[in-house]
Amino acid sequence: MDNSIKQVSPERMTPEQRRAEVAGLLAAGLARLREANARTGKGELGLGFEADESVHVTPSNEPGEESA
Repeated sequence: MDNSIKQVSPERMTPEQRRAEVAGLLAAGLARLREANARTGKGELGLGFEADESVHVTPSNEPGEESA
C-alpha cells in the first residue's frame, strides 16, 4: 500500500474535484466519529439537543401565541 500523500493545489482543481475532496473528507470524519462511538458504546450520533427541545422557539413565538 502506498502511503505517500498526493497533494494538488485547489487552484489547479475543477469545482467538481474540490467538491469531491471536501465530501470525501467529511465522509471520512463521520466514519471515524461513528467508529469511535461504537467502540465507546455511545451508539447513534445525536443532534446536540433533546427531542423535546426546539431550535426554532423564540420569545416572540411562545407556545399558545399567534405570530402577526
